[in-house]
Amino acid sequence: MSDTTPTRAGMLERLAREAYQVPPGQRLGVRRMTPEDALGVARLFFAVYGASYPFETYYVPERLVEANLRGDVLSAVAFTRLGDVVAHAALYRSSAPFRGLFEAGQATVLPAYRSTFAMPAIGELLFEKVAPSEESIDAVFGEAVTLHVATQRFGAMAGLVETGIEVGLMPAATYAGEGAGSDRISTVLAFRVLRDAPRPLFLPAEYAPELRGLLPALGLPRELSPAAAAAPPGSTTRLSPLFYDEAGVARLNVEATGEDFDAVLREAEGEARRRGCEVVQAFVNLGEAACGAAVAALRARGFFFGGVLPRWFDTDGLLLQRLPALPRLDALLLDAERSREILALVRADLERNPSCRDLLAAAAR
Repeated sequence: MSDTTPTRAGMLERLAREAYQVPPGQRLGVRRMTPEDALGVARLFFAVYGASYPFETYYVPERLVEANLRGDVLSAVAFTRLGDVVAHAALYRSSAPFRGLFEAGQATVLPAYRSTFAMPAIGELLFEKVAPSEESIDAVFGEAVTLHVATQRFGAMAGLVETGIEVGLMPAATYAGEGAGSDRISTVLAFRVLRDAPRPLFLPAEYAPELRGLLPALGLPRELSPAAAAAPPGSTTRLSPLFYDEAGVARLNVEATGEDFDAVLREAEGEARRRGCEVVQAFVNLGEAACGAAVAALRARGFFFGGVLPRWFDTDGLLLQRLPALPRLDALLLDAERSREILALVRADLERNPSCRDLLAAAAR
């Protein structure tokens, strides 16, 4: 990146100053993003989110162009005959350790164009043309907000299968323009596996029934075995933390569980606290037998069930999550019956985990 690349602050100042407006009612086309579209993407995100969107790449055109050139982001846009960008979505590498798993998201539409074909057409381009043709993509997942059901339906139309609920993932301020209240915004996790092979899956005793219930709909060949309750003597934990300071989220990828797991976990939790992360998510590798020890330790520290994560580590993962206060779970807007069933699993684990009693009691007040 050159020294002349604008900063987030500089771009936000420019976008506020120009107050760019896109005329409504124009005919649309859809394409992979070109470098010339990148400024239009920045204008789009500013028009929808103001300065509150937590990922600066989408405000800085040069960063977005470079990410697309590297293949870490594959953007698609809906554009007008004047060249204005009215919608954007992308497949991109995010927090999964497996580089063949791309997230589908950053989906944004100008309010004046939300009743058009823009987002369905972008989805068709990304899921039916881009994803199958890119050798780097083995699987795709999405995090659809529960503030409305539009992005959940978008994922279902693209063939994604619901696998989890991320409770309170995003700050309410990010979606203030979308009518969000004071609660953090929860999301529905959904996956579509394009290329797969048989692989082992170790089921922690605490969540074996939940996992056995969720896996069949994915149609993946898995050899199921019970997970070990303790790590092997002398084994070492491999835990990779990711911190999203603006979103207040810490993600802990537990690739291997060792005898030192408790100490490694406490160190990562301490760093999350220092950085002001409200939400801590643990992604546990179900492809290694000792994962049962990690799950037991996490539950004892107030983590509760989130869902299953196909191909997260190339092998599958389990999401556990913790946050200081629960949003109103009965206020989540869920489109699919399967999502409602997963939310019931989340509630049940909160109720049966003694470490979550204070959380539930506070939510009931």
